Amino acid sequence: MSKLSKNTRKHKRLKSFFLLKYQTDAKAGQEQITNVHDISAGGLRFQTNQRLPQNCIIKLAILIPSFEEPIEAEAEVVWVGQTRKKNMPYAVAVKFTKVSGKAEKELEEFLQKMAKEKKNPFFIDLPQFSVRKK
Repeated sequence: MSKLSKNTRKHKRLKSFFLLKYQTDAKAGQEQITNVHDISAGGLRFQTNQRLPQNCIIKLAILIPSFEEPIEAEAEVVWVGQTRKKNMPYAVAVKFTKVSGKAEKELEEFLQKMAKEKKNPFFIDLPQFSVRKK
């Protein structure tokens, strides 16, 4: 029988559909693009076709439509799991290890506002179609 683990997260997570660019040091210069599935002030979760090693550091650029510039951060991979999707077989959870003070504050305020309004951030971006909610 498995034990339920206690939720020790410091920050509330929100479902989101922002675009995310990331790269590992091992593949410097090769950016991967995917969507954020949920995000908090402390980290995020996304799906990818790469199996990333746990504890590796990755560079992120989170594209939030209402922000003038992407949020750039470094993050540590804390969990990797398998999904049922053939094109994105891995789910990856990361915790932010380095975010600029201004970007960190903007992200935290944005997420608090979304949680207060009980709105999930919304973003869809397809090659011929874009919908952005600010």
